[in-house]
Amino acid sequence: MTLKGHNATVWRVAFSPRGHILASGSQDGTVRLWQAASDAEATARKIALDADDPTNSLAKNEAAEKLWRAGRIPEAEQAYRANLTVLEKLAGSHPEVREYRDELARAWFSLGLLLSTAKRPQESHDADRRARELLSESPAAQRYCDLGKWLGEAGHRSESERAFDRAVELAPDDSSVWFSRAYYYGAQGQHDRAIADYTKLIELDSTDSVAWNDRGAAQGRLKQIEKAIADYSEAIKLKPDFALALHNRASLYVAQGVALVPTNAAEHNNLAWFLATCPDRKFRDPAKAIKLAQIAVDMAPKEGNQWNTLGVAHYRAGDWKAAIEALEKSKELLGDTELSFNAFFLAMAHWQLGSKDEARKWYDQAVRWMEKNKPQDEELGRFRAEAAELLRVDQKKD
Repeated sequence: MTLKGHNATVWRVAFSPRGHILASGSQDGTVRLWQAASDAEATARKIALDADDPTNSLAKNEAAEKLWRAGRIPEAEQAYRANLTVLEKLAGSHPEVREYRDELARAWFSLGLLLSTAKRPQESHDADRRARELLSESPAAQRYCDLGKWLGEAGHRSESERAFDRAVELAPDDSSVWFSRAYYYGAQGQHDRAIADYTKLIELDSTDSVAWNDRGAAQGRLKQIEKAIADYSEAIKLKPDFALALHNRASLYVAQGVALVPTNAAEHNNLAWFLATCPDRKFRDPAKAIKLAQIAVDMAPKEGNQWNTLGVAHYRAGDWKAAIEALEKSKELLGDTELSFNAFFLAMAHWQLGSKDEARKWYDQAVRWMEKNKPQDEELGRFRAEAAELLRVDQKKD
């Protein structure tokens, strides 16, 4: 029994004298009363579907699958059929216990797939038909996804797809099921089908940044570059520090922007910014960022944003003086526009050179501008925290 309804650790339980009522107490000060499992349904479920007991039906289904995975087909078929006999009796004796029907359906379905791989199509069809007769909306749909995954890994592509399709039939509103099948399609190179499933995921939850990113990856593999960039951008909009989406979009920028449009300063600058400031440090490459930012500056020397990127890249590379020079040039061109993007890094560069008063002056300017103009900006929030840590500033008081 899972004791829900508490917000902290359950630290004490007690049964009534007859054993049919359970009281639980939690560290959050709450007490709950529970009807203990004494009815035939609950008792039967415990006896017959205990995965930890190798003599029980759930464990026997899993044992049959292990035999199948090991290539021991005749033994696996025998194990399935023996377990089906038991499960048919349980489902018939306890029609009110949905778990029996679900496990019975899984066993028939698995047997049908096994028979399909053994080139026995009529028997496979009959087993699959029996499984469909037993279908009910099932929380165990992920089991079919697991089955589909290892069938795919074993090279049984048709049977694998049938397993994933069954999972979707069982739980059409379960995003994890759609994700599993989309991932499988992508691994098989069926990117158009993966895109369709990722689209369904987005329909289920338009705020799922991972789904947007993964659909973008599938679009990219089909050379649908504009669609891929749009999907990556939506993922980043939903989660600004999503390192993988940032990296994926930047990779397309460099492949489609820098490589194909060598005179495009903005694309050089965008990729340089990513390589200098990505929240996930493993994606940073200050040396490459400096090279790209310098190209952008050379192409557009009057663009203050390009100079800002160059200054930040130099800071990441540990060249404090070069950083200050580029950041001051950016400040000269931009004035107070986007001031904090220059000022936080000027503060840190001056601090690194030992000019602590100058550093604090720039830090204070950066904080004032940010709080007035972009108090919720995710990037500036990260830069502010980084500068505060370096300058040993208590942000609660700054």
